[in-house]
Amino acid sequence: MQKSPYKKICSCLKAIYSPYEYYFIIFQKYVKRFAEKVF
Repeated sequence: MQKSPYKKICSCLKAIYSPYEYYFIIFQKYVKRFAEKVF
C-alpha cells in the first residue's frame, strides 16, 4: 500500500477535527462558568 493517500486522509481528518476540538474546549469553559453561577 502507498502511504500518500493515507496521509491525505489523516490531514483531512485533522483539519476537520481540530476546529471541533477547539470549540469543544471553549464550550466546556462556558459550561463551567454557567455551572458556577447557577450552583
